[in-house]
Amino acid sequence: SVIRRLGRGIQPMADRIMTLILQLIQGAGKTSTVLEDTFLAVGSLAVALEAGFTPFIQAYLPFLYPTLKAHEDTQL
Repeated sequence: SVIRRLGRGIQPMADRIMTLILQLIQGAGKTSTVLEDTFLAVGSLAVALEAGFTPFIQAYLPFLYPTLKAHEDTQL
């Protein structure tokens, strides 16, 4: 992905990227494949930014927890 290729160079665009990702997550249905893609993008962004990802965690967690819970429930 572009995020992985740019590495820390993605930092100037990180705010905009996370804003768009969060908008996509909010608009996606619970079974949408968009969710999987957005989570992959967030993971790539977190790896690229390392500690620089910290400011985004609070905005992202409300979307992550329900998804993890839903995945956990389907695994039972």
